[in-house]
Amino acid sequence: MKDMQNMQNMQNMQDMEHKRLVEMIEQHEGREGSLIQLLLDLQSEFNWISKDALREISERMRIPSSRIYRIASFYEAISLKPVGKHKISVCMGTACQVRGSQKILDRTEFKLKVGQGGTTRDMKFTLKRVNCLGCCAIGPVMVVDEDYHGRVTSNNVEGILSKYD
Repeated sequence: MKDMQNMQNMQNMQDMEHKRLVEMIEQHEGREGSLIQLLLDLQSEFNWISKDALREISERMRIPSSRIYRIASFYEAISLKPVGKHKISVCMGTACQVRGSQKILDRTEFKLKVGQGGTTRDMKFTLKRVNCLGCCAIGPVMVVDEDYHGRVTSNNVEGILSKYD
């Protein structure tokens, strides 16, 4: 009985997401050059863009799916696989590395039980290492969503992550 209820809830969620997807596509239909903005809007709304969503965009906007995929896969801000609600970036630039960013990355991986580039099972966090965030003066740096945390130590990691629970 509970399994049936869970399946029904998942179907309702999928139906609501599909309805929202169609609404968003309709907002951009017929507007020249709006594909990138649509993809960014979808990324913002759903945290990623599925193959089904790419197919729906292609059909409704009459744009070849290969073109949509090429654009979606080019931009770092667009993900074609599920990502967590919160995105964590640990800077691994030279200034941050000499100040201990590897320890921060290691501690974050340990705390979240996920490797860099991975997403936690609860879909709460996605962790990635980046080459440089341009914040060398306050390194090592960790960014969670749009929040920059400077002069991070491995002892600060748990406190930073707890702000996003």
